[in-house]
Amino acid sequence: MVVICSHQSQNRLADLVAEHLDHLHYLNDILSLDIGDLNQVLTDHLLNKLLIPLYVYSLTKRRRHSQLEVMGLLSYLWFKTT
Repeated sequence: MVVICSHQSQNRLADLVAEHLDHLHYLNDILSLDIGDLNQVLTDHLLNKLLIPLYVYSLTKRRRHSQLEVMGLLSYLWFKTT
């Protein structure tokens, strides 16, 4: 029974990852259209409503950061991953 539940959990996780990748490809397709105003709004929303709250704030104890602190954290993460 444990093996079955684990297998089902792995399948569910794989499905969620695949769905996440589909969304990223969709966003990439939109950004590739190179419509300046649309790209600006989309990237602002992605950064300020998703990426910073989800990833940056989860790495620190504080909930709000100044723009300088956020840029420092994002720069650190970018350099760390490249």
